[in-house]
Amino acid sequence: MTEISKPKNYLWLDLLKGIAMIAVVVDHLFSYYQNLTIQYHTGFHVSLFILIAGFTSAISIQNRGGVVNFYYICQRIKKVFIPYLIATLVYCLYFGYFDPATIFKKIYTFSVAGPLYFVFFYIQLISISYLLFKIINHQKSKLFDLLLIIIFYLLSVFFNKYKIINSFYGGSGVLFGGSFFFLFILGIFAKKYEQIFENKKINLGLLFSSLILLSVYEFFDLISKSWSNPANNWLLGYTLIVLSLVVSVYQLFLKKFPNFLKPITIVGKNSLSVFLYHTLVIYIFSKLLTKSYSLLTFFYLLLTSIYLPILFSTLYRYLKLKSSHQ
Repeated sequence: MTEISKPKNYLWLDLLKGIAMIAVVVDHLFSYYQNLTIQYHTGFHVSLFILIAGFTSAISIQNRGGVVNFYYICQRIKKVFIPYLIATLVYCLYFGYFDPATIFKKIYTFSVAGPLYFVFFYIQLISISYLLFKIINHQKSKLFDLLLIIIFYLLSVFFNKYKIINSFYGGSGVLFGGSFFFLFILGIFAKKYEQIFENKKINLGLLFSSLILLSVYEFFDLISKSWSNPANNWLLGYTLIVLSLVVSVYQLFLKKFPNFLKPITIVGKNSLSVFLYHTLVIYIFSKLLTKSYSLLTFFYLLLTSIYLPILFSTLYRYLKLKSSHQ
């Protein structure tokens, strides 16, 4: 019988997901602050989500002893697609799409709301996650890992060049999300070498190198050049800088204060709900604010679109749990 690993606490993953999700909402509230510099700095969000998805996929597979089947993959896809399907129907109701043909088109084109394009290539990555996990967790030398990283990078460049669905936005229009595929790969590799994130000297090195590289990005205005979907090389670098900076700061300074991080880690734990419904909340509440573009309005919409979906998600889980015990 295959031994199943004991689940481990990864609070820093929730921290990363929370930061990425907040960046998504800030990006989508651009019309309320109208500052390109701020928006450009949020550009890491999708890339960081995909990198984390590679890491969490590896956790999920490893916790099952490294052996999964077709049913497992279907269940993982179902956990994303069913909430997506419900969210699409909710958006259709809000927009007044009652024609079955229109609703069906919105579902299969992932287009009822702008951010939902993400779901299409994310499902593709889930479908091949086990294959990638097995390839990366080989028994060969670390030099072979370097060769694999180069091969996977070249594959992602190849995917980027060829649209599979021209009408789909960004990474959803290319196979496996193009360069997002490479970030997913890096996430699986990060899980393989996760012990480096617990080494104090390495974290100090990550902190200083990420600060230096971030300074270079700022000085040469590389942040604006990294604004790309699918991710270009500048965005790949920016995403790794954000990852290194957050993880090292967490491991060196914030690890002992989990309660201090709760406002962000709660967002990370509920990132799917926030992702699916934050745009709808922005649509609804922006109409109630009589087109006020003040900073106060921006923060109000930011907090509302982040925490309202969490409130409803928590209430739904509570009612579901309560009904199961009756």
